[in-house]
Amino acid sequence: MSRLISLYPRPWRDRYEDEFRLISLYPRPWRDRYEDEFRVLISGRQPSTRERLDIVRGAIDARLHPQVPGAPRDADRFGFAALAGLAAFVAALVIAANGPVHSDAYGTYRDGSAAVPVMMVATFLLSISVFRVVMQLPTTAIVGQSAGVLACVVLLFWPLMFWVMPVGVVVLVSVMLLAVSAHRPGIWPMWLSGAMVAVLTIPAGLMAVLAVLPWYTARELNLNMLILVGPMAAIWLLVGIGLLRGVPRRPAP
Repeated sequence: MSRLISLYPRPWRDRYEDEFRLISLYPRPWRDRYEDEFRVLISGRQPSTRERLDIVRGAIDARLHPQVPGAPRDADRFGFAALAGLAAFVAALVIAANGPVHSDAYGTYRDGSAAVPVMMVATFLLSISVFRVVMQLPTTAIVGQSAGVLACVVLLFWPLMFWVMPVGVVVLVSVMLLAVSAHRPGIWPMWLSGAMVAVLTIPAGLMAVLAVLPWYTARELNLNMLILVGPMAAIWLLVGIGLLRGVPRRPAP
């Protein structure tokens, strides 16, 4: 819509562009049904501050109490694979947390090698679930498709090199790009894509910083919960929710 607005002369945009941006606060089903009438209503005059607040309040109410049904959606049962991967991930953490204790020049640590096979199962289930999201993207979403395929490949090998921070950065950034691409065509809602980006942004930044520091820095700082456990669990959970929520059903030809 922003591109269409740019076609209008600047005096018109200076007066009405803010009001048209308010329309984007409403859910897509509401806009599909009422946007044209809404535009006609506000294009003849400039709404007052009170009316703008009413528009925002109406958008909140439309999201909390939707009266316009959305398009039918087809759920993807591969979402259960992502949730099963989350269960395997938790099991791998429990195994790693109970591994034998070893000591070296940098302190003591638990040997989590016994958890690697279970972690490989978990990341395999996540990889195929991410690929299902890639398959739902339109053919024009080249960036999202490329990022998703890259994440699928790297996830298969990540359990063997969890300590290699650049690999973690690739995974997190790729999944964020995929989440954004899934929102643009309406496959994922804003809250789901936004949650994925919000959860992974800080861990991706920390991994990027740790990638240039000595390998043992992450172990000394004990940031595993912040940069690994929490974010990775969120990926499994949100991908599973996105798949089970489904994609808009295509009309029959």
